[in-house]
Amino acid sequence: MKKLSNRLTYANVMSTVAVFLVLGGATAFAATKIGSGEIKANAILTGKIKKEAVTTSKIKNSAISTSKIADDAVTGGKVNEGSLGTVPSANTANFAGSANPEAFAKVEVNGSVDTALSKGIGSANVTHPESGVYCVTAPFTPRGAQASIQFGGTLTAVAQVSVGGTGLCPAPAVQVITSSSGTKSDFTFYVSLYR
Repeated sequence: MKKLSNRLTYANVMSTVAVFLVLGGATAFAATKIGSGEIKANAILTGKIKKEAVTTSKIKNSAISTSKIADDAVTGGKVNEGSLGTVPSANTANFAGSANPEAFAKVEVNGSVDTALSKGIGSANVTHPESGVYCVTAPFTPRGAQASIQFGGTLTAVAQVSVGGTGLCPAPAVQVITSSSGTKSDFTFYVSLYR
């Protein structure tokens, strides 16, 4: 007992009390006092987040971008079809499937042809003599043709088609005039030609 009392100094007692405080109540004290400023950047890993802890209300609006969505993750049931326009290739397919055209193409504003969306018509088959006027030829004399402006252009834009060498386009070319509000203007359009 005498040996113990000889070692009981103020410093020894206080250090022992401090150890008990740390082991006993300091953990709870620290848990209530740690703020976001005390957490090191990139310190919280995926494995440390409780399952289902991140809810919809915790995700910031517009925080999830296209690059964060896995390929093929959004299915048809999750898409509002009313918000979708006509897919350009589907527009071409509509023409391609209508009365079985012999030739069809997507013609760009400058008169070049999108070869992936064409049959029997290439850039060499299209001339562009003036603004809003395109001459389209095919390896046959067409008896019919139809054209439409690509979806997403000016809402008042239209495409008029003349068969058999009209205006600036000598036969057997088909003349396509693209215009907006009655004024000839250059637009991307789809055209189908029929025998």
